[in-house]
Amino acid sequence: MMGSTLLDGSASFDPDGSISTYEWDLNGDGNFDDATGVAPNFDATNLDGPGSVVVSLRVTDNNGTASTATSLVTIINFPPAVDATGYGVKVGETATIGVTFTDPASADTHTATIDWGDGSAIEDLGAVTSPFNPTHAYAFGGIYTVILTVTDDDGGEGIAEAEVTVEEGDVGATTLKVIKHVINNGGGIAVASDWQINVTATNPDPAAFPGAEVGATIGLDAGEFSISESSGPSGYTISMLEGCSGIITVGDHKTCTITNDDVAPSLVEGRMTGGGRLINPERTTTAFS
Repeated sequence: MMGSTLLDGSASFDPDGSISTYEWDLNGDGNFDDATGVAPNFDATNLDGPGSVVVSLRVTDNNGTASTATSLVTIINFPPAVDATGYGVKVGETATIGVTFTDPASADTHTATIDWGDGSAIEDLGAVTSPFNPTHAYAFGGIYTVILTVTDDDGGEGIAEAEVTVEEGDVGATTLKVIKHVINNGGGIAVASDWQINVTATNPDPAAFPGAEVGATIGLDAGEFSISESSGPSGYTISMLEGCSGIITVGDHKTCTITNDDVAPSLVEGRMTGGGRLINPERTTTAFS
């Protein structure tokens, strides 16, 4: 049982007189001082079930003669009543469940488990008292039903559900900055925008654009990528730093620097044949005196 119940001594009678008093022993201590009257209230709030309590009634008639009778009151264990509240979070943030519970048996101790609803193992929270606040981090967005179970030391289980809404967090855009650097120390006059930069990647935006000394930032999906150039002036060498190809991860930011250096003219001696033909076809510039 839980709470209270009425006892009933109305079936008692005296064949040669009348009953004057009804006295009750409700705790089994042998003293009839716990209650009086035909139908007193038996309060089981602070008793731990399952179990039973022997109650005794002593009746005394108008001649002072007393008689007693006993009965058994069964104490049923009622499980704890649990309430759980979930709160919205973003992916990677800590979700908290607010839990409270009550138990009519004040002497009971309690343990708890929680199923976070995301396929992870049921978590054993160990010994708990009310209130308590378990936490969890979700890897993916969605709406999750959390099941919280509180168990008393007699095996009674109280269960509550809470809903947690997990929003996809803003992990930031995946970006690649491409810097185009031109060196004109050999007489060249080219500028960065004379070259077209091409991006090979998943969903690059933009996929092609003019070079810029200040750099151009593009968006792209995580995965493999590479940078190349085209449509530029001749006579320039090209060098690229490490960030111009490879793998980029979600939310990462890489920088690619492309350097173009003009090739200075070289002086190559040669000689003319009798017909005026220069012998040295691979020279770039020839001077004669």
